[in-house]
Amino acid sequence: MKNKSNTKRILRILLIFFAIGMLCTGGMLIYYWTRYSADRNANEAVKRLAYQASDDGTNNSLNSGESGSTGDNKTSFSTKSINFGALSEMNPEIIGWISACGELIDGPVVQTDNNDYYLSHLFDNSAGKAGCFFADTYSNPAFECPFTVVYGHYRKDKSMFYFLHYYKDQAYYLAHPIFTIYTEEGEKEYQIFSVFYGDYEADFEKLYEYGIKSADSSADKVKNIFNMATSKSLYDILSTKEGAKIADALDQDLAKGATTPDIVVLYTCEYSGANNRMFVFGINLDE
Repeated sequence: MKNKSNTKRILRILLIFFAIGMLCTGGMLIYYWTRYSADRNANEAVKRLAYQASDDGTNNSLNSGESGSTGDNKTSFSTKSINFGALSEMNPEIIGWISACGELIDGPVVQTDNNDYYLSHLFDNSAGKAGCFFADTYSNPAFECPFTVVYGHYRKDKSMFYFLHYYKDQAYYLAHPIFTIYTEEGEKEYQIFSVFYGDYEADFEKLYEYGIKSADSSADKVKNIFNMATSKSLYDILSTKEGAKIADALDQDLAKGATTPDIVVLYTCEYSGANNRMFVFGINLDE
């Protein structure tokens, strides 16, 4: 009888610990779901603001278009129409808007005097783990200088720069070979010419130091960054028809000496290594 009593007591204790564990796990899941949901809702509110018309009937934006809801808490837009006036009132540090991966990546880009703040703050300056897309503080002027780095988190709810990882597959690149940056001055299409992931120090630090911190702003700098990035690419984009056009257009553009093309790299975490990052390089060749 005593053994049975001890067995019941042990089982009861185990059940209590199991129940506590389940409660803790459930509590953590609810917490993370709530945080993901709050960040998503805040970002959707920014999108609605970005695409709405001004009160006077005009649209302080690049193009006019209609917006609607997909029914799954995500907003779908038929054409690009960014209201920079309204966005600037919410956050004067906005410098542009990025659209990539068939608009699965779609949101504002900011820039401030450090590379830490927007890792943990949303566009409206509220605290949030999703952060905000932001250009490196040393990329000046962003989207005009030879090399601009745009940072964004990799989020498991498929927000922010989650879809950049899809570029590990060359077929995905072939389906989505460009991304677009919108500013108050207009829009720029960036043709992707290199995709790779790896250790930050081994695979990116040299490009960063040379591309951003070097005072050189010559055409040679653009060409050198282009060559360094393509040498690291997961697949040979330049061997494709579109890739060959990019290389040829770059050479022609640099030979003219009339303009200096600018390169933008989209940058996020990659978890196959302790210090890994994912990089998607694009170049704008418009005059």
